[in-house]
Amino acid sequence: MLETIALLHDRERLKGPHDIELQGDLAFVAGKWGAFSILDVSDPERPEILGGITEGMDDPETVLPAGEICFLGTNDFYAIDVQNPTRPRILKQIAHEKIAAINGMVRWGDTILAANKRGFIDVFDVSDPADPVFVDALDTQERGGLLSPHDLDLWGERIFVADQRDKSPLKGRVYRFAEGDALLPCAEWAIEGAMEGEDLNGANRVVMDGDYAYVAANKVGRIGVIDIRNPEALVQVANVEVGFVSPCGMTLSGKVLYVGTGRLVEALDVSDPLHPVSLGYCNVFPQEARDNQNNRPGDAHDLVVKDGYVFVTGQNDSSLGVVKIVG
Repeated sequence: MLETIALLHDRERLKGPHDIELQGDLAFVAGKWGAFSILDVSDPERPEILGGITEGMDDPETVLPAGEICFLGTNDFYAIDVQNPTRPRILKQIAHEKIAAINGMVRWGDTILAANKRGFIDVFDVSDPADPVFVDALDTQERGGLLSPHDLDLWGERIFVADQRDKSPLKGRVYRFAEGDALLPCAEWAIEGAMEGEDLNGANRVVMDGDYAYVAANKVGRIGVIDIRNPEALVQVANVEVGFVSPCGMTLSGKVLYVGTGRLVEALDVSDPLHPVSLGYCNVFPQEARDNQNNRPGDAHDLVVKDGYVFVTGQNDSSLGVVKIVG
């Protein structure tokens, strides 16, 4: 069902690619070792780097394109002009003691909520995308007991926040951050249900779909399925092993959940969320480590699906892989 058809390796310009998002035929990639890159993926078999920024950035981890602007989460928060993809240009950089290690972002109207691994959910006003404003930050340890928010996803007026820290007793928490169309001050966010359990150790990614949340647990090589219909009392209804340890990236296309897990991309049929079924997997990245900063083999870190192809970042291989969905 899955076949690797391309592997673009570039240590100097991709620099440990962490997260990826698509907008049209362009891919926007955050490179953890200090890069922001824009790629042309109109021909999936021949992805091409068009331009990027490779100096002056500290720990880029996540991206969120928004038309002519792309937001970048690092130890700071950036608005980048991407009208000319060969020459992206920084419009604004926001630094603050409560902004650090942004690892996941979602947009709710004119607001961006960002998961900050140092123990905050950061709130930005992006009503003027070229001139974003830092509004507030929720201390997740003080309010909700989360030690290291790694990712978040949105449904309605709520977010589910995943906590990757091994020693955290909680693996995820629900917050209600708005009432109707009104964003609440962080001090007024409602702290709702939470998930516990060692079978969710390393909860670093979450994808919401209707009544369920899918959580990748990268310390134990498993995907948890959480029934969220009662936000005050979350229930784990399934927990499945994936083909390799350390699942990191997840994306949902229809009723298939694609998971980046080690060197692999695996597809799970979640048409019955209580009984996910593996549809198969394929190797994407080399088994041996090559020219990276931590001497580890390539890993599938984040992925997106478009028109029958999976585009997947390989952080430790400084590569972008392309997988064709066949059959």
